[in-house]
Amino acid sequence: MNLLLDIGHSRAKLGVSGEEKVKRTAVLPLAEVSRLHGEFEKWRDQVTNLMAVCMLHGEQGDVMRAQVERYWGAPVCWVDSNMVRGDIQLSYEKLETFGADRLLALQAARQRTDGACIVVDAGSAVTVDGVTGSGRHVGGWIVPGHLQVLASMMDLLPLDSDVSAKPSEAGFQSTEQAVAAGIWKTLAAGVDQMCARCQDVLQVEGGEKVEIFVTGGDASALQDWCQTKMVLFPMLVLEGLRLFPKGI
Repeated sequence: MNLLLDIGHSRAKLGVSGEEKVKRTAVLPLAEVSRLHGEFEKWRDQVTNLMAVCMLHGEQGDVMRAQVERYWGAPVCWVDSNMVRGDIQLSYEKLETFGADRLLALQAARQRTDGACIVVDAGSAVTVDGVTGSGRHVGGWIVPGHLQVLASMMDLLPLDSDVSAKPSEAGFQSTEQAVAAGIWKTLAAGVDQMCARCQDVLQVEGGEKVEIFVTGGDASALQDWCQTKMVLFPMLVLEGLRLFPKGI
């Protein structure tokens, strides 16, 4: 049994691998990453390794990896794109610049379907990636996520605003709700179009049924706003880490 750690641009997600699935144990803002030390202590006698992916780059990434290794107190298996690409064929000129988190999510999704699939990852950024049944990557859109867009509009809102909103046919009764709804509606419409375009390409290539998965911290909210039928699987990146030792 391994501990699994997914460090994104705003949150760290910790899980533990079981025989058939991942159990998420903690989600921490990066500002509170020191709490990982206590989380590690809870599992130290029950797990063999810590397997991790870190999407921070440069000095910020180096500092984060050093912190995690200090809290863990033993070597950490840091997973990168080259290690988890497997048989996925990318068209990027620099293959190493394709995020390991995206590859892990795609690999986990491929284990759950026999044909082509699309993965929508709703985190700090929203990514939409498709892969044929034979492993050729298509698509590859990246747009700012809900929180990034919201941060750019905070000057429109009063302090301590509640900026949550749910899909509704009725109008919204405050600036806060209007901003939140506008962000989600715009983001969902873009994701719907990306999925439709990606699905068209996949079906032309192989005539295959295409299964669409949505993952990430904002997966449930995005699914509510999208018209596209998606399978909710919030922990695809951690699931990819769980599968990695088996040679995905």
